[in-house]
Amino acid sequence: MTQLHRDSPIPLNYQLSQQLEAEIVESRWQIGAKIPSVRQLTERYGVSMPVVRQALQHLASEGVIETLHGKGSFVRKRPEQRASVSAQTLVFMLTDATPMKMNYFLRVLPEVEKSAVAHGLSVEFNQFNPEIANATIHQTRPRGVIWCGGGNTHYVEDMVRRQLPVVAVGDGPDVEGVSRIVNDDFEGGYIAGKYLFGLGHRHTCVIQRQGSLTYARRRLAGFRHAAEEFSGTRVDVMACDGADATEIATDMLDVADRPTAVFGTSDRLAHAVMRVANDMGMRLPEDLSVMGFGDEPFAEFMMPALTSIRINLTQLGRACVQALLDKQPMNANDWVREIKLDVQLVERSSAQRI
Repeated sequence: MTQLHRDSPIPLNYQLSQQLEAEIVESRWQIGAKIPSVRQLTERYGVSMPVVRQALQHLASEGVIETLHGKGSFVRKRPEQRASVSAQTLVFMLTDATPMKMNYFLRVLPEVEKSAVAHGLSVEFNQFNPEIANATIHQTRPRGVIWCGGGNTHYVEDMVRRQLPVVAVGDGPDVEGVSRIVNDDFEGGYIAGKYLFGLGHRHTCVIQRQGSLTYARRRLAGFRHAAEEFSGTRVDVMACDGADATEIATDMLDVADRPTAVFGTSDRLAHAVMRVANDMGMRLPEDLSVMGFGDEPFAEFMMPALTSIRINLTQLGRACVQALLDKQPMNANDWVREIKLDVQLVERSSAQRI
């Protein structure tokens, strides 16, 4: 059972309708079969009755199910084809992702839509259910698929075999014929390091999520590369899973030999460090300089405003659409393994010279 993401800006009733569609596509319930009752669905997915009723109403309006008063809801057809998907449609596929990744991908979506509209294309959003998109693609041929997140790669491999253009945002599936569109994380880490070391900081710490993640390794590698250009530098590294960021930040700062500057490989980690520092009575940036990565909308409203490495979301949206258009018709000889996008430093007041 796919988990519904309560932190997502996507309404729960829409998430639930997508999940139920996927289960029908997978033939969990055959045509004519009765699906669980409203009460059973509320218990299974941990949502309210209004959420379930709205999801069922959505499926009924699409003709997928039929609800009979006093009897329940029954499968009317398998949702194998959507009229909205056509040769002028891009499918924006958001697969299983952490809330933090969801936040990032859902910032990308509007930029993809802007670029698509400029080329006379529409965008269909599909959340968490590659089964639905896979069934759709068997019946129609959209212009291309933008794959965001993880998920089973056999869906992607099948699209490539069918000569359907696919691009992945970030460290997506490692499938030949699929271009990855990534931020230049190494360069961003290098810019961050050069900036902090240039301000005179020599004892620094990098706090990152799960060091095994490719983007985190790249940002750390870039930061360390910058350290090699300055004498007497020290780079400590702290890793966390996100939930324990406050604890890790406390361990980092509650020592006599604490760093004078911290680089968070995301703005959210930098924010966690700043919150802990404030609770400990430290002055920012006088006692500790902090910078992040991503330049999320909240960064400029923090106290002090967060210095960060900005990701160009407009450039990212354009790159996704252009990469798909360039693959028409798809030519294996023109396959680009990775497309790197520029990042830039945004100076604010959370870091200063010592």
